[in-house]
Amino acid sequence: MYWYQKEYVFGELRKALNDVSQIFAEGSLSSKAEANDNFCMLVVLRRLCSLVQSSDSPSSLTVKPDGFIWKRGSGEEETYCMCRKMSTGWLFEAGGKGTDAAVHFGWRKLSWDHPLANTEVTVGPSRHLNLCRND
Repeated sequence: MYWYQKEYVFGELRKALNDVSQIFAEGSLSSKAEANDNFCMLVVLRRLCSLVQSSDSPSSLTVKPDGFIWKRGSGEEETYCMCRKMSTGWLFEAGGKGTDAAVHFGWRKLSWDHPLANTEVTVGPSRHLNLCRND
């Protein structure tokens, strides 16, 4: 199981969602009637909400101002799709069981690990507003 990533330029959101639909073996997330990215995003969020509500397996949708995170399944069966608006277009990441088809749509293999698996957070004293005193 790999994690995959691909960027789509503005105006290609419908194409990206069609690729995601095929990677996740899901019914179409977009339609030909969607003329621009903004309208396309509204339609896909409605469809994803409907899929999450009607799903028999655990699933969730997190909507953010610049995109969304869609998860379904759990454990070994979990799949993940992230969409984020960038300065040049849309960044998509996908991973989990059955997402190996992404390579056929030009998605780049990232690794075997979850994208946040090796993230380290360093916590220490704050120097903001003189909260750390050096007496």
